[in-house]
Amino acid sequence: MIQVSRATTRTRNSQQLDHYENTYSHKNEHDFRRVTSQTNIVRLLVSVVVFAIGTGKALADLVPMNNGELASISGQAMFSIDQYSHPDPTENTNYTRINLGLDVETVLNADVLELGRYERAGEKPGTSDVLINNFGLGNIYTSSYYDNNPKSPRPLKENGEEYVDGELVPFTLHDPFIEFSFNEATGQPTGVRIGFGDSKGFLSGNIETLTGNINVDILDRGEGLTEASSNGNLFDQVVIALAPYLAGGSPIYTKAELVDMEGELDPVRAEYAGVPDGEKFVIEDVSGATRWLINTVSPLNSSTIENPNCSFFWCPAGDIIITVEDCLVLGITACFDLGDFNSLPIGKIEEINGKRYITDAVPGVFISLQSQDVDWLIDTANLSPNPEDFLRATQGAFLNIPNSAVEFNLAEALNGIDRVRTEYIDRGVGLF
Repeated sequence: MIQVSRATTRTRNSQQLDHYENTYSHKNEHDFRRVTSQTNIVRLLVSVVVFAIGTGKALADLVPMNNGELASISGQAMFSIDQYSHPDPTENTNYTRINLGLDVETVLNADVLELGRYERAGEKPGTSDVLINNFGLGNIYTSSYYDNNPKSPRPLKENGEEYVDGELVPFTLHDPFIEFSFNEATGQPTGVRIGFGDSKGFLSGNIETLTGNINVDILDRGEGLTEASSNGNLFDQVVIALAPYLAGGSPIYTKAELVDMEGELDPVRAEYAGVPDGEKFVIEDVSGATRWLINTVSPLNSSTIENPNCSFFWCPAGDIIITVEDCLVLGITACFDLGDFNSLPIGKIEEINGKRYITDAVPGVFISLQSQDVDWLIDTANLSPNPEDFLRATQGAFLNIPNSAVEFNLAEALNGIDRVRTEYIDRGVGLF
């Protein structure tokens, strides 16, 4: 069929060409050249069309690729869809997640980020689940910020280089997704969240109220206690005054969460972050002599102090463990207004050559809305999750910043964190 059609096409066009040549044979030489040129063009076009028709079958054939060819090709779907159920059948929850294969770098500012504004039992009238004024992601690098805040973590480029003044430092978001939760029995939606495979950068804002999960690691050394001011009794003040000298090189560790001013956990519309009642404030690897001295005076301190394996006469080297009570540890305030923390560094923080840097992204950051309490998978890269791999988000709006994503030193915890520069133009609102 194709061969006959092609021959017919040639015949018809040959007749047309003879007609063109006979018609213009008595024209002058200039016209003859023009006709000849047109004739050549027509012949060329006819040849191309006939070739395309004649080879159509060959172009349409699909040939399997061998393993070597497949190995040389890589790519990622623009989006994928995952469906799964909660591993605990009693939770009665199904999930559908739309994964976007994107890497996003952004620097953005918003006057207000507000979610969940409604009256809620036990909360102040007129408040919201999440209310952050002058919300921002990313920043503009200024060396003067680190001159004034030398212990604040610094950003690094992907190639390991440092930023210079005036450069944009983006907030990076890898593999963003949208996920829906459904009641398994009724099929009705119970929640939706927007999250990221992992992320890093500075999150800035004046936090008024916050509902969610923010666990802050407070890490420092004994010398960091020079930033502390104790309102406790005389023995509390003596211990705080001597600790930087007696345990200056000893690591200090504790964890802060959303609390009220009495130190009770408060994950709904919280206004404070701090070390919850009963949480431990640990000074590690302290010398035996220092532990013995503190163990001797510990009955007179306002906080409970533990020195494991100590006796009245002797103490080995080890840890000093202080229990936080009523938002106080040896008379030092351990609860802080969220509004004092104007920029939160999100990411893995490491010390390099005496300076702290944000070196890598962390998984688990998301913001969600749910009509009831819903469990969400923390790390979406986990393909075989257990029930403990999920985090329960309370009804309403919920912001999750996962464990080990935010790290403060003692000075930052006690004094707050200045806002990084988030605008090029000084509008007089503290964002420059």
